[in-house]
Parts: sequence; C-alpha cells; structure tokens
Amino acid sequence: MKPVRIGVAGLGNFGEVAVRTLSLMAEYDLVGVASRNGERAQQVAGKYGARRWYADPRDLANDPEVEAVYVVTDLARHVEVAQTMLTAGKHVLIEKPLTARIEEADAIVRAAAAANRLVMVGYIERFDPRRAMIHQRIAAGELGEIVSLYGRRNIGNQYLSWPRFQRWPLIIEPGIHTVDMLLWLAGSRVRRVYAVGRSHNEWKTTDTWWATLEFANGAVGVIEQVWHLPAGTAADWDQDNQLEVIGTKGTAQMRDPTDAFWVWTSGATRSPDFYLLPEVAGQITGALRNEFAYFARCVATGEPPALGTLAEAYHTTQVALAIVESAQKGTLVEINK
Repeated sequence: MKPVRIGVAGLGNFGEVAVRTLSLMAEYDLVGVASRNGERAQQVAGKYGARRWYADPRDLANDPEVEAVYVVTDLARHVEVAQTMLTAGKHVLIEKPLTARIEEADAIVRAAAAANRLVMVGYIERFDPRRAMIHQRIAAGELGEIVSLYGRRNIGNQYLSWPRFQRWPLIIEPGIHTVDMLLWLAGSRVRRVYAVGRSHNEWKTTDTWWATLEFANGAVGVIEQVWHLPAGTAADWDQDNQLEVIGTKGTAQMRDPTDAFWVWTSGATRSPDFYLLPEVAGQITGALRNEFAYFARCVATGEPPALGTLAEAYHTTQVALAIVESAQKGTLVEINK
C-alpha cells in the first residue's frame, strides 16, 4: 500500500502524540504540520521529520502534496478547520468529539458531501481490542438480544482546574467516549434521554452526571460520570472506567484499572495504560495506532470508513447535547431527528 501523505492541524499535547505516532508508521508519509503558534509548528516538524510546517491551517490545506489531514485542534475550531480541509479536497480524520453544537455538525456534513472526500471521527476506544471484541460478540449474536448497557467514566477531581475541561460540558469532552461506546454496542439510535447533573466545585462546572438512554431497539443504557476521584488514584489519568453489556444470552464486562497489569513501587501502586497509547520498542502502539492504520486503509482503497462515520458522530452529538439539555431542564428529552 502506498503511504498516505498526511498533515496534522493542531499541535497540543495530543497533537504531538499523534505526529510522533504517524511519523513512525509505514502507512503514512508525514508531509506537514500546522499550528497557530508558528514556533511550535517549526519545533514539532523538526522533532518528528515533517517536511513542512505552517502557522496557518489554510496553508496546510493548500499544500498540494497533502492528501489527508488529521484535525486535532481545539474543539471550537473543528468545524472551521475541517471545512477548510474538505474544501481544499483533503480526506479528513477529526479527533472526537465532532463538535459541541449541532449546527456545526450540520456544516461538516454538508462540507463532506460537497467535497466528496472521506471523513472519519476518531473515537479511539473503538480500536481498543477489548471493546472491539465485545462488539464482535454482540454482532455475532453471542449475547443474544441486548437488554442493558452501562458505561462509567469517573475521573480525578484535580483535572477540574484544567482550562480545557472548563470550556465544554464534561459529558461532551471527554465524556463523549462513553456516549459513543454505548451507542456503538447497542447498535441502535437513542429515542429518549433523562439526565441529572450536579456541580460540587469552585468553577461551577457540572462534575457529576447520570444519564439514562432509551434505545429504539428496546435496550436501556446508563452513563455514570463523576469527577471526584481523589488525586493519586491507581489508574493512569486517575480514571475508574467500566463497561457492561447484558443480553438475553450472556454478559460482557471490562474495567480499568484492570487486574492484568500493576506496578508496585515505594512511591505508588499503579495500573499503567497498555491498550490506548502503550509504547513498545520506541513506538506508540495500541488503539491509537490501530485507528490511524484503519484510516490509512480507507484512504488508500477509497472505501468509506465503517467506524466513526459522520452519521454515527452526528447522532452521538445529538445524544450528548440531549443529556446536557435534560440535566439543565430536569426533563425527559426526545430525539426525533
């Protein structure tokens, strides 16, 4: 397979992780990177071997050598940058969430249709082997009819002070992972949402979320997200995650921290990440690499992505926004569109 000539727009912490990963993959040729901070763009390009750097994403869009772009900018700029890349004829991989406003999601859908280019939204947890195997077993009918789904993402309270987590409802960023996962595993659209949100912090951010989702196929889903784990929790990123699917023929569960991998030292006991961004032999492996490899195959073959489609991301956005609306109003919210 001929390497996909890739560019990256957005060079925050995760943007740099992405650039490094792409630079080490045979599936990609890292052409250019872009950041509004030109000094940052130049530094990252030099560090990871990108041939060009830009201080404006529009210049990356106009680079004729670039055929695909990974948009990993601040969420507020997703629609602007994605539209720019699509208008320039680039295939686009957009970091989750797609947007935080439904009108922006509409704009990206229109731009993708007009450009006739591949668009994929990067829901990295779909590329975790454990979650993917649960999905495979559901699809094969091993669990029978899905009755109930539960997703938990509880996080250390020290992160509430981070500006990036004060800009959007936490159920959207980063909680959209759990919303997407329940929708993916249920294999059905959500019809009704009822949610409760509470704030227990000085920034007035809603840090406690419980949401009940009623799916069109009859399944019921519950999301728990509480940002009050004490600092120093055993898991990387101080997270307590759980996923459970109950069907009429079987049940599947996964949890982090996992019993599979622990490190004891004099300073702490930790369960390090070994599925999303683990490093082996000087390369980042795991779900991120799996996601990038999948997108490369889609671009190389012209086959539209079956994972992280715009239609899926659009509905995930609808559901997340319905959770926010329900929590704010204290009412049941119908999703009719």
